[in-house]
Amino acid sequence: MSKINAVRIINLNYNNNAIRINDETFRLGGKSTLLSLRNGGGKSVLVQMMTAPFVHKRYRDSRDRPFASYFTTNKPTFILVEWVLDGGAGYVMTGMMVRKNQDLSEGNGEELEMVNFISEYKTRCELDIDHLPVIEKTKKEMALKGFGVCRQMFEQWRRDRSVKFSSYDMNQAPQSRQYFDRLMEFRIYYKEWETIIKKVNLKESGLSELFSDCRDEKGLVEKWFLDAVENKLNKDKNRMKEFENIVTKYVSQYKENRSKIERRDTIRLFREEAGEILKDAECYREEAAAAAAHEGKIAAFIGELDRLEAEAENEKAAVQDETEVLEAEIKRIGYEEISCEIHGYEEEQTLHARRRDMAGFELDSLEHECEGLTQKLRLLECARWREITRESFRDYRFADERLAALRQKKEDLEPERVMLGTRLKAYYGEVYRKESEEAERLTESLRVTRERIAELKGREAGYQNALQEAERLAGGLQTRISGYDGEEERYNRRHRQSLRRNILGEYEPAALEMAADGLIREREQVSRLMTEGKREAGRLEEELRIVDRNLEDAKKELILAETAKKEQTKELGRLEEERKDRRVILRYLELPEEYLYERDRILTAIQRKLSDIAMARRGFEKELDELEKEYRKLAEGRVLELPAEFEEMLEQTGLRRVYGMEWLKKNGNSVEKNQKLIRRQPFLPYSLILSRGELEKLIKSGNELFTSFPIPIIKREDLEDGAAECDGGIVSLGKISFYVLFNDNLLDEEKLALMMREKEVQIGRKRQAADQKDKDYREYFEKQEKIRSQTITKERYDAVEQEIGRLEEKISELNAGILKLSAKQSSHKERKRVLERESAEAERKIEGLKRQEEDLAALTGFYKVYLESRAELLKCRDKMEATRQDQERSRQLCDKLEAKEKSLEGENGLLRERMKETEGKRQIYVGFGGEPAGEAAKETVEEAAVSGTGVSAIDAGECRLAIPSQEEAVGLEARYAAITGNLSGEERELEENCRKTLSAYEKNEKELKRLAEKYRLSDAEYQDIWYSAEEKDRVDDMLETKQTEKKISERKWNEEDKLVALAVQNKERCQKDMVKKFGEEEPLPKDAITQVDFDVRRSRAMDRVKDARDRLRAVEEKLRSYEGNLTALSEYREFSPAEGLTWDSQIPLENMTPKQLGDFKGSMIRDYRQALEKRSGRKADLEQTLNRVVRREEFAEEFFKKPLETLLLLTGSAEQVIMQLTTVLSSYESLMEKLEVDISMIEKEKDKIVEILEDYVREVHANLGKIDRNSTITVRDRQIKMLKIQIPSWEENENLYHVRLMDFMDEITARGIELLQENQNASEYLGTRVTTKTLYDTVVGIGNVEIRLYKIEEKREYPITWSEVAKNSGGEGFLSAFIILNSLLYYMRKDETDIFADRAEGKVLLMDNPFAQTNASHLLKPLMDMAEKTDTQLICLSGLGGESIYSRFNNIYVLNLIAANLRNGMQYLKSDHIRGSEEETIVLSQVEVNEQLELNLF
Repeated sequence: MSKINAVRIINLNYNNNAIRINDETFRLGGKSTLLSLRNGGGKSVLVQMMTAPFVHKRYRDSRDRPFASYFTTNKPTFILVEWVLDGGAGYVMTGMMVRKNQDLSEGNGEELEMVNFISEYKTRCELDIDHLPVIEKTKKEMALKGFGVCRQMFEQWRRDRSVKFSSYDMNQAPQSRQYFDRLMEFRIYYKEWETIIKKVNLKESGLSELFSDCRDEKGLVEKWFLDAVENKLNKDKNRMKEFENIVTKYVSQYKENRSKIERRDTIRLFREEAGEILKDAECYREEAAAAAAHEGKIAAFIGELDRLEAEAENEKAAVQDETEVLEAEIKRIGYEEISCEIHGYEEEQTLHARRRDMAGFELDSLEHECEGLTQKLRLLECARWREITRESFRDYRFADERLAALRQKKEDLEPERVMLGTRLKAYYGEVYRKESEEAERLTESLRVTRERIAELKGREAGYQNALQEAERLAGGLQTRISGYDGEEERYNRRHRQSLRRNILGEYEPAALEMAADGLIREREQVSRLMTEGKREAGRLEEELRIVDRNLEDAKKELILAETAKKEQTKELGRLEEERKDRRVILRYLELPEEYLYERDRILTAIQRKLSDIAMARRGFEKELDELEKEYRKLAEGRVLELPAEFEEMLEQTGLRRVYGMEWLKKNGNSVEKNQKLIRRQPFLPYSLILSRGELEKLIKSGNELFTSFPIPIIKREDLEDGAAECDGGIVSLGKISFYVLFNDNLLDEEKLALMMREKEVQIGRKRQAADQKDKDYREYFEKQEKIRSQTITKERYDAVEQEIGRLEEKISELNAGILKLSAKQSSHKERKRVLERESAEAERKIEGLKRQEEDLAALTGFYKVYLESRAELLKCRDKMEATRQDQERSRQLCDKLEAKEKSLEGENGLLRERMKETEGKRQIYVGFGGEPAGEAAKETVEEAAVSGTGVSAIDAGECRLAIPSQEEAVGLEARYAAITGNLSGEERELEENCRKTLSAYEKNEKELKRLAEKYRLSDAEYQDIWYSAEEKDRVDDMLETKQTEKKISERKWNEEDKLVALAVQNKERCQKDMVKKFGEEEPLPKDAITQVDFDVRRSRAMDRVKDARDRLRAVEEKLRSYEGNLTALSEYREFSPAEGLTWDSQIPLENMTPKQLGDFKGSMIRDYRQALEKRSGRKADLEQTLNRVVRREEFAEEFFKKPLETLLLLTGSAEQVIMQLTTVLSSYESLMEKLEVDISMIEKEKDKIVEILEDYVREVHANLGKIDRNSTITVRDRQIKMLKIQIPSWEENENLYHVRLMDFMDEITARGIELLQENQNASEYLGTRVTTKTLYDTVVGIGNVEIRLYKIEEKREYPITWSEVAKNSGGEGFLSAFIILNSLLYYMRKDETDIFADRAEGKVLLMDNPFAQTNASHLLKPLMDMAEKTDTQLICLSGLGGESIYSRFNNIYVLNLIAANLRNGMQYLKSDHIRGSEEETIVLSQVEVNEQLELNLF
């Protein structure tokens, strides 16, 4: 577009005629210009006026003011705009003369009369913007010419060939179209003014609102970018209409050939289905005979299981009876054991009570002995003090007598001494006699004690011998008794009895006789029950036959229903697999789920995919061919590719081809020299080299061969004479320039080799891509074949589900009936088996009872011997117990006698010591009283001591005086000692000694009395006691021993007392346990308790129970196994074994475990069922396949349905099916050949249309990527692309896009055919679908286009998305909108086909108050830079000022309103050009107008 050089407005009133523009011209000079006018001054009016000449009528009105409202008089208003043409081509003025229509009353519908005109001129002239004679000047005034006068002038100029002037009545539609077409010739695009500039100025700063309805990238692309691309691509012709026409034509053609296509596809489908039918028929024939062999084997297996089950039932009953008996026996043993335990605790209680009493008696005895020994110690203590007292008394008497002797010195003491000696002699003789008598007594007592001890020890040996003999006899009797235990155990084990004796070892009275009678009664009872059971078994046999027949009929019906269900379930499973496969394929094809049952649509999509892949493969092959050609060129040294026709012409003319590049490689020159040659002759590598003669021959050949590009030819003689100038790759030949830049690497062999290797790599990659396409093609072909082989439809799937539901209900009912019949059958069979088992068991039991009676009789004989032996054993044990008691009493008595012996020995020893002491003292006085008499007395005394008769001294005649007492003897001894001693001490010393001894005597006597009182002893009790330390030690030892024994006895008593309490506690515990475990309040009497070896008995019984239970479990497990297997085999009861077939003895079922038997049965049933399933399955497969094929909608036509129904009738014979099917296929093959020929044309037409549409969408896609090309500016010394449009790679998604386009084609074709069949307008539908937006959104997806813009802030800049921009308001949003608008204008103006077109074609953008939101310097600078970059002239009307705005414009007008003096309230708009240069020209119409002349002028 050219730029605006000037704008002139003449005679314009606005704001209700309050403001007037008389004649104002704004010199823009093609530059961005700021028209500064305060708010309310008429900025919007000026924008509306400047826009009016370039838009159609409907775009002239503003939002709040119709364009016609400005014109109310008959005076015309002129709006003139002068454009400076691009490239210095001169000027063109576009103008509008408008006034109110004066003929409205006559019915003229137009409100305004309007004439637009265009004037072209190179330089200033009469018809330029300044000199256009629409104002007439007189001597006194200037007058505006009338509308009619001006129209006549315009008409004259239009007819004048010397000027380029044209006018157009805008109320005439043809002239209006001519006007706008004429504008287009000057690149003044009315669509830009109507769609962009008009919208930008709907309100102040309207550019911010231009894209306000585009909140995301999709809206922006759809509403603006695609519209711009579509307008550009359809500028020369309406391609979308052409697309609509060819698609409409194709839909009609497809509709006409639809029946043939469907018939071909159906035959193809039938051919695919026929292959499956043939396969099923063959398999059915092979499996038909496989199942019969299994039935006989199953029948034999059932018979063997029946036999084993009967045996197991009998064994189970026997083991159960045995187990019950054993469990009762174990309970009895427990009861006996706890009773025995209670009795044991009672005995323990009695025993320990008796021992406690014995320990008490022994304790009392020891306490008595300890008291005696203590008393003896006390007596010895008193005797000791008595001796001490006597000694002190003797000392006192000696001292006193010596004192008296001293005083009687002069007296003769000899007679007294003799008398004292005689009396003392008699005293000690009497004492010695008494001690001798005591010694004899002790000796005799000791002898008697020792004899008694010896006697008791001898008796103890006799007791021991008697015990040994008794134990030997008891052992023999016990052996005999234990032998009976074995007989009893054998009887119990053999007959599973629990015959047990009581605790006394005896049976209850008459127990054996009662047992014998019981066996006889039981045998008779069993015989009676056996007879009754056989009668009942016969009755059940008849009822069972009836139930079996009913059950067999129900099972046959169930088998039929289950077979049908299996067939339907298998069919449903197959359909599910097809559904699953289809879902995978749908995801692969990116088709929605609702297409699941649309087979044709899926096949069409796959076919499109195959076509896309084939097309892509062909493209790769084409590119591969080009790369290989380039490789050959490099290898052969050619850069010029001659047309084949030109080469043929040269050959026909006989001219030899020499390529410039070939000559350079073979001329032998160095690389540097060849490079110099090329610089002189830039076309040399791209030229043919001919000699001058060859060139003349070519000229004279007269061939008229047209070429698509020029072929340079250089004369061989001029190879080194070239002198062409090459500046930056540009070679100028006359007025034509060429860009020629040769690759010098082609002259270097090494670099050429490197280039060839790179080319080889490219070829390899391209070949790999082509191979991948081959692989993709095979995969999609397999998917296509899979879809074609499928038979699933929605109706078929639902029908199968419903049929399965119905069959399940029927099977449920049949199963319920069979369950009842089976239960009745099982009940009868079970009862019959029970009766048979009971009968067999009864027979065995009768035989067992007979044997038991015999064994019981033998056991009774053994029992009699047992009782006799047991009685003898009891007597023997009683005798042994009596002997042990006598032995114990003898041992205790012996122990006491031995203790007495020790005591007597001690006393005898002490007595001997005293006798020696007495004899010693007697010898002192033996000389008194005559020697003979003394000797005779001595002998008499000694004899008395030996004989023990005792003789006194008086009897012996030793002394006739009285024998003194012990106390007298002490005094006599003291007197004797005094008168016979050496008395030479002083009387005073004797008196002192007498006093001291008297004091000691009194003190000792006082201590003796204290002890006697303390121990409560009389003098008589210890007077005759002789104290000795040895005796005291001996008594101390005895006391200590007795006290120790006493403590032991106390401890023993305590222990026995505790044991008594423990026995009582244990007894009570056992009684509670007895009640809890056995429900008995009292223990069994001892005579009711049999053997007491309870653990052995229980262990044996438990072992037998365990053994019985193990056998029972084993039998039950076998029985369950047999019953379970027989129940599982009940449906096969009707099978009969083949004649002569019995169960194989090599397979012993009785030795198998349940699992092995179950596995064996399972394998048999599985094999049989598999055979049945295979047989039924193969037949069902054939029938199902035929039914499925018959039900397919594709074969509903009689042409296909009748042969299929015939095949269904022949399913009994696979051979007939195969023969019939082969015949049908042969008839279809001939028809297919003709159909293929007719259909190929329509499919080629479809591929052609898809290719055309795909090329268009690819072109749209590429153009979208070009919109942002010229959006790079410098921001803070950095190059920033302000707009960046990111689109998906076409090459990477080309196959996907092709498939989508194929799907789109199928969709609109199907819908178009539907509309045609409904007699509706299909063209209208196709017109709404075949649009640029729909095509691009369907193929690429508008949402896949991403838009990024740069946000400029005061100190930084960063990229943001359009969605983020849409949320912004103010300057950032305005700047982003300006960048997008500028990029769109640049893109729409760019002529891609003209390689010499100016990259920055001039553009104009008129904006009302754009700085209301954008006055920041950091935003205005990039805005103005972007305008300058894209060569966009900004004409901005604003009420804002300031340096930040003014500094961005080089051309500024300030518009002021000046009040008029002659008319009240009128204001005139006057312009002040404050920045920018004025054009020097004489303007006739622009003169200074005084207020006095204004009325005359207008």
